[in-house]
Amino acid sequence: MSGSKRLLERIEARGAGLLGDKYVCADCVDDEALKAFIRREACCWRCNYCGNRRRSVEVDDLMDLIMDGIKTEWDDPANEMGWDSREGGWLGVTVDKYDLVSDLEITEKEDLYDDRVGAITNFEWCERDPYGLSRHDRLAFGWGEFCDLVKHKNHFFPVIKPRNTPRFPDPDDISPKELLESLSEIFVELGLIRQLPRGTRVIRARTHSPGVTLRTAGELASPPKELAYMANRMSSPGIPMFYGASNQKTALAEVDYPDSGGAVSVATFETAVPFKVVDLSRLPEVPSIFDLDRSYLRPWTRFIRDFVADFSKPIARDDKIHVEYVPTQYVTAYIQHMMPGNIKGVIYPSSKVKGGKSWVLFFTNEECREDGEGYPKPKRYLKLLPTSIRRFPAGASR
Repeated sequence: MSGSKRLLERIEARGAGLLGDKYVCADCVDDEALKAFIRREACCWRCNYCGNRRRSVEVDDLMDLIMDGIKTEWDDPANEMGWDSREGGWLGVTVDKYDLVSDLEITEKEDLYDDRVGAITNFEWCERDPYGLSRHDRLAFGWGEFCDLVKHKNHFFPVIKPRNTPRFPDPDDISPKELLESLSEIFVELGLIRQLPRGTRVIRARTHSPGVTLRTAGELASPPKELAYMANRMSSPGIPMFYGASNQKTALAEVDYPDSGGAVSVATFETAVPFKVVDLSRLPEVPSIFDLDRSYLRPWTRFIRDFVADFSKPIARDDKIHVEYVPTQYVTAYIQHMMPGNIKGVIYPSSKVKGGKSWVLFFTNEECREDGEGYPKPKRYLKLLPTSIRRFPAGASR
């Protein structure tokens, strides 16, 4: 095969012309995945765009990666859309190559931008599968539908196929069962399940009457089931769970101290054994479209960031609180009882303190008690540090 034929095949395969003997350094691009590629594949010490003697790659090699990244989410409308011959246009939304490259924020250098846009042979582009929802939008729409379902239509059997299910459902619909299974898969794929080592500390605040003094794990841990009568963000009435926080400020804010009017006791507990939690407080950044090994995670990462914002949003304590908590209660129950891996809790961003972390651990009062507190206990997961107990009187300022 002649050299010219190989060049033509390369141009056709990548959808971009060749720029020739030009080199670019990592400082001339903004995208981290492209910077990493340049640093890894650098082959010379000259950059045609900043004029500095820096480690650089041939622009055509970088353009191969750029086009591969673009094609993971974008395509020629001729491959994806119908054409309206009467009006003379594509039956859908398209963008020109100038806007596409600009939106990808590859570089702020005008000459490099011009070279890259000029090399792209296709003028118009459209999203892949333009007539269906993207994976991100499908999950986001499914979460909204799930919330409406469990709050207003079906509290108890959302994962069971209803009698009036259409024979031919919309392919973009996502069932509650599929949504919950997708969440489980996302938690695993994004590395959100982590094991807390023994000795990990969590702060718990508990409100009580001003004349009461709390001293034991049984008094300070999860409420006994007969006293778990309040609806909480992650648990329904009657289901005791251990609510805590990453620090004292967050723990106090989560029980509305001092505005609650009562006294509060704050104590530190330590994990007595290692166990796994879903940690929604440390979410990954959305991968670059040019990070080809991880770009498949882009829709999941975008969705989980929106999901966590909704999952931990502030909710006013009024008559609607029981309804507003139902979706998060259901997801928590799914994590506890249906997800593989024996998950024991969820860490999530506090709705009261910016940067604070709230915890819900699936432990009963008995699983936090000290030896000798009451009847024989099951396995103990949390251990009270008695010297950590601090009491905040009613009405005191923080």
